[in-house]
Amino acid sequence: MKKQIYKWIFFRLMGWKIEGIISPEIKKCVMMVMPHTSAHDFYLGIFTRGITGLEMNFVAKKELFRFPFGFFFKSLGGAPLDRTGGLNKVESIVSIFNSKETFRLGLSPEGTRKKVDQLKKPFLKGGKLE
Repeated sequence: MKKQIYKWIFFRLMGWKIEGIISPEIKKCVMMVMPHTSAHDFYLGIFTRGITGLEMNFVAKKELFRFPFGFFFKSLGGAPLDRTGGLNKVESIVSIFNSKETFRLGLSPEGTRKKVDQLKKPFLKGGKLE
């Protein structure tokens, strides 16, 4: 029943679509979620997770995982990201990947919630994607 409600809201009411498929056998991956244009993205991600039936994850600042919301965000697939002390965010996310058996990370490459016409070019430093 919940899946049907998600589908009705997502596809009919909001006019969104899901392109491509992710095989359930793929336990670790990065999924591009586009466009990231509003605060609505969070519940749209929850709908997508409910429609596909796949565990999908996100990272967010660790402060969101404090009481009383920590259990809620973790139950939705969230993982706390420590952004303090100049820690390398890529290495922190790799550490999260390595600590989980299944981790399908939803990521918005635009890095903004306003309308963009094209994706940002990645910042390259020493030939590595930062």
